[in-house]
Amino acid sequence: MKQHIVKEVKILFNMIHRYINNMSNFQQAQKTTGANTWIIAYVGKHDGKDIFQKDLEKEFSITRSTASKVIGLMEEKGLLIRESVDYDRRLKKIVLTKKAQKLYKGIKEDFIQLENKLTNDFTQAEKDMFYSMILRCQHNMKQEQQT
Repeated sequence: MKQHIVKEVKILFNMIHRYINNMSNFQQAQKTTGANTWIIAYVGKHDGKDIFQKDLEKEFSITRSTASKVIGLMEEKGLLIRESVDYDRRLKKIVLTKKAQKLYKGIKEDFIQLENKLTNDFTQAEKDMFYSMILRCQHNMKQEQQT
């Protein structure tokens, strides 16, 4: 019987999605922020590093107009602010507000729990290989999108 990786990835995606939707901190963040939870997690993870709109565009494979709209809405919700940087007056870094920082703490705890559950019986070598394979799959899909 032939194995189908895409089918298994889809099943795993559905299982992860259901698991995430039942996580208490993630649920609370979703109620407050909707889909912005992922952006909060990304910016929070890179605390201490200047994050710009172009970084979000690249990380989430979204267009400039989509990123601009999302950032604007998140500012209105009091989740982030844009601040000028000393080294380039044209750039504005994205900074989480105290409200978003508090949400990030809970989200981070949930994602650590999820990752531990997913890789519970994996050796470090298996985790490294799995991660490498995922990145290669993503690279292959990006190549396809560029043609």
